[in-house]
Amino acid sequence: MALKEYVIIRGPSKFDLSTAFFDKYEGKRRPVKFGVKDTSGTQTEPEEVELEVFINLLQWEDGSGESWCFKGWLFGSHPSVSGYFRTDRRTGFVTMRE
Repeated sequence: MALKEYVIIRGPSKFDLSTAFFDKYEGKRRPVKFGVKDTSGTQTEPEEVELEVFINLLQWEDGSGESWCFKGWLFGSHPSVSGYFRTDRRTGFVTMRE
């Protein structure tokens, strides 16, 4: 299986990211939404898509409280994902197996 990387251009707030990791609603896990673009293709202007991710691991990347490494899985199709995200800029990247 090949790895595919997407650039996060619109991500959640720090509150929404932490809520998705720590809280459940009516006994169900909360997904977090990332607006991403696939920049690995041949398109000159990649289209933005939205990924709903259930977070399984959230870890400080540099101790700033704004820079995070995460792992999880996609809503619906269940492939595992991992990535890096900055809550102050709401940007980063996400990688998944295809």
